[in-house]
Amino acid sequence: MLVERITDALAELVDIDAPEVMVASDLQNRVQNTIQQFQAQGIALDQWLSATGQDTNAFIESMRGQSQKAAKADLALRAVALAEGLEVTSDDLDLEFQRVAMQVGQKVTQVRKAYEKNDAIPDLSAQIAKSKALDWLLHNVAMVDPDGNALDRDTVLGHSDHDHDHDHDHDHDHD
Repeated sequence: MLVERITDALAELVDIDAPEVMVASDLQNRVQNTIQQFQAQGIALDQWLSATGQDTNAFIESMRGQSQKAAKADLALRAVALAEGLEVTSDDLDLEFQRVAMQVGQKVTQVRKAYEKNDAIPDLSAQIAKSKALDWLLHNVAMVDPDGNALDRDTVLGHSDHDHDHDHDHDHDHD
């Protein structure tokens, strides 16, 4: 996936170690999500651990690498947002509140209040800034294949308007 490839590349650009607090927080979320996925599939964590011969610590540590990568990419995206002056406006926040409100079936005002009450607006702003940064990168970075040849951005992003003729030659829809 393109976004994943960009995030990987970003993580590699960051020379410093990601702050442990960022890694730990990502790791905690990652572990919780994985356990929830197991539960959703009816898998008991301890059964899975004994089946794979891991203890809980090994299971958590196995995800630490991904969390370090995510935290580094996070730092890099924040840096891009800062460098490009990608501001998060009140409109951006409103749109996000609307999106969340639709997802959870609540009024926008309720959603906004919940964010304010939990002091979660700075986090939300950071998330929006990072997605803006990622978006900016998708449209502004030079994309190359492994040999260093430039790739056509529209092709990579799937915005291509060119219909390939041979797609229309064998139309089997006329039954």
